[in-house]
Amino acid sequence: MNADRTFLEKIKTSAVAKAMALFLSALLPLSTLPEVALALPHGGVVTKGTATLSYATNRLLVNQGTSSASFSWISFNVGSNQTVQYKTPGASSVSMNFIGGPTPAQIAGKVISNGQLVFMDPDGIVFGSGSSVSAAGIRAYGASTSSGTITPTGAISNAGTLTAGTNGPIVLVGTQVSNTGTILAPSGEVVLAAGKTVTVSESPSSSLSVATTGGGAVSDSGVIEAENVDGTPGAITLQSGMNSGTTTLAGAAVLDAGAPTGGNGGSITVNGYKVVLDETAPLDVSAPDGTPGTVTIDPTVTDVGSASALEAINKSQSGYLNNSNVCIALTANINLGGSYAWTPLGNGSASSDYFTGIFNGNGHTVSGYTIGTSASPYTANDAGFIGYSTGTVENLGVSGMVYGGSHCFIGGVVGKNAGTVSNSYNAGNVSGHCDVGGVAGENYGSSAKVEYSYNTGSVSGTFVIVGGIAGGNFGGTVTDSYNTGTVSGHCDVGGVVGRNAGTGTVVKYSYNTGSVKGTGGTSSYIGGVVGDNYSTASDNYFLSSSAQYALGNSTASLGTNGTNVALSSFSTTSPTTTFSNWSTLFNAWSSGAFQFSATSAPWFMGTVYPNGNTTGIAAPILVGDLPVDTVMGSGTSVYNGSTDVTPSQTLTMGGSALTSGITANTSSANVGSSTVTPTVSLSSPTTQTSVGRVTVSSGTWTITPLSVTATAKSSSMIYGGSVPFLTGTLSSPAPNLSATWSTAATSSSNVGKYAIIPTFSYSNGANASDFTITNAAGNATALMITAPPSFGTTSSSSGAVFFDNGKEAVPPPVDELVGSGISPVSGSGGSENPDILSDTGNILDAEDAP
Repeated sequence: MNADRTFLEKIKTSAVAKAMALFLSALLPLSTLPEVALALPHGGVVTKGTATLSYATNRLLVNQGTSSASFSWISFNVGSNQTVQYKTPGASSVSMNFIGGPTPAQIAGKVISNGQLVFMDPDGIVFGSGSSVSAAGIRAYGASTSSGTITPTGAISNAGTLTAGTNGPIVLVGTQVSNTGTILAPSGEVVLAAGKTVTVSESPSSSLSVATTGGGAVSDSGVIEAENVDGTPGAITLQSGMNSGTTTLAGAAVLDAGAPTGGNGGSITVNGYKVVLDETAPLDVSAPDGTPGTVTIDPTVTDVGSASALEAINKSQSGYLNNSNVCIALTANINLGGSYAWTPLGNGSASSDYFTGIFNGNGHTVSGYTIGTSASPYTANDAGFIGYSTGTVENLGVSGMVYGGSHCFIGGVVGKNAGTVSNSYNAGNVSGHCDVGGVAGENYGSSAKVEYSYNTGSVSGTFVIVGGIAGGNFGGTVTDSYNTGTVSGHCDVGGVVGRNAGTGTVVKYSYNTGSVKGTGGTSSYIGGVVGDNYSTASDNYFLSSSAQYALGNSTASLGTNGTNVALSSFSTTSPTTTFSNWSTLFNAWSSGAFQFSATSAPWFMGTVYPNGNTTGIAAPILVGDLPVDTVMGSGTSVYNGSTDVTPSQTLTMGGSALTSGITANTSSANVGSSTVTPTVSLSSPTTQTSVGRVTVSSGTWTITPLSVTATAKSSSMIYGGSVPFLTGTLSSPAPNLSATWSTAATSSSNVGKYAIIPTFSYSNGANASDFTITNAAGNATALMITAPPSFGTTSSSSGAVFFDNGKEAVPPPVDELVGSGISPVSGSGGSENPDILSDTGNILDAEDAP
């Protein structure tokens, strides 16, 4: 094999490749290498074993006589209408293909073998769309070797169909490996591996194991099947470099290692430093007539952006969630459908089952799931979205239904917390027996911390230690958190914590406005903040009417609440005294947690109106409880010469004040459509009715033409005189539009009515399509040409009519007639026959007039 690699390295340069091609073509009979076959693999030399190469039109036949043979090729390209066929002694025979040339091998046609095909090209291999490769087994490496620790230098991509025989492997290894086509290995194994180094080992049981280092990228948006068809479960492994590589399942990716026709399900493994699960189909290891297989997702970072991807995480907990380096990060809000049966992450009684990594919601929520049902509660302790956590849960909102039944350590976010819960909340209902909490059922140990978190759902326990935030707080810290949901239990019931006990245990800077009820009578230990307190509870407050007894024992003690203050007893100045640290601590939430606006922190000091009271108190306000203003960039406006537009706003959560400081502009002021993205400048909220969150959506804005009416100003002229200066008006407003007014009438036009016509001009980028212009009805007759005044003494009301060379003319002034040979004279024709002066000064009767 070393000789093969040496030979391959020698033929890599183009000069050597060309020379070798000429040399090899000279060795082959001309009849075996027709011109039409030059696109086929060429320059092939058998370096190990025995084989013959026979070329025909668009076809290459490799007839291999030994069970193992090696070939060195100058290039290995197969056109879409070409076929390469290997005939070997049997399915276990191996054909090793070392490929040279300066570019990746391009396979667009068919490659067929009854044995095992191995391709090695340091420049990479492309299985193109429409290609088909079928063999007992297929291995393709973007490297010059196929065994031991491989250092890939080229990428492998498949957009065609790769098919292995039953129980056969398909292995693709490169710097990058992608599948957008179809890979079929019935009862076999499929491996897509990339990294700085890749090792694919085969155990005595014939199963493949993969080890990767460094970067590399593996992506799949196609179909990979390794179904159990003969009683042997299949296996699929996608793995990039475990130090810094990325493995992505995207779009329509299908991974199927199930057993649809009988037998047990196989295994699916998705690994890498980072795994991106985006709208993946369910990873199928089902076995209707056998034992389901396993799904293992074991990266350091997992980006989860869909319900199906989160379901895959939920089904692949073994060996993954107890890795302290693991980080699951949400990239979108996820709704699991309303009744998805969620198995708590980190479930089980052994420490090896605990969740020890990081779950970062990135400000997103998970909803639509149940843990148990009211009729069939969850069957173990430590129930919550995460069961038992020694890791970190942050920036996460959950809204599911948790039914703990007769079990303990039941919480909305975490059942039992021995790590950190930060910037998180629960909006679902939680019920159980004991140690029941809205955020954490129990906060246990010196490392346990719940901070900057809240609960709005109902919390109920049938026995003891029930709290709005945490049921029990033993050795841990609950700080900067609040509850507005109802809390009920038998005894040790608190609005924030049910029982607070142990060395170093602290509840501070937190409040409760929800109803707190106990059924244990005078021994209930009901507290507005803490039900039963044996440690530190300070700088907290609660609504004075919130703590009560279901049995009506109003004279019973409400438990001890340390320095907590009831709302009825602290004034608007209290935050500067009792709660002097709140304004700093509450606003110290990490940047980005549950922010949907331009505000700088998700919790502000402002005016709170608990339970709808009209009298407000100064207290922290959580952004999540403030009104949400949705600003849409879609809309229409009438042309006004400006790119400024006013997007629509929709206020939710009962607020009263819409957002100000919104700006948005179209790309053009002219009539038409363009994409608009509003920009919002939002100040810190001051009351519970102030807008605290703004969601902005881009949209299409359409500008329609402005309707304008052009109205001419009425005007007149005397027949024969000069056309007067004409004017008119445009209906207001008509930005960037002006008009000049004219008429077709002239000084020689006859007496009558004529149109005054506007001519439009545009400025500042406006054009005719920006306006719909209508001429006023009166414009068509706005100019009146009248007859001239009469001359001479006549009974005619119209007076004399003058002619100049046979045409009617405006008579000159009388003083111009004197001495001209034309004299005004008295008429004798009467009103029906006025006298007419000729151009010679003679008097004409009416019937003699021209």
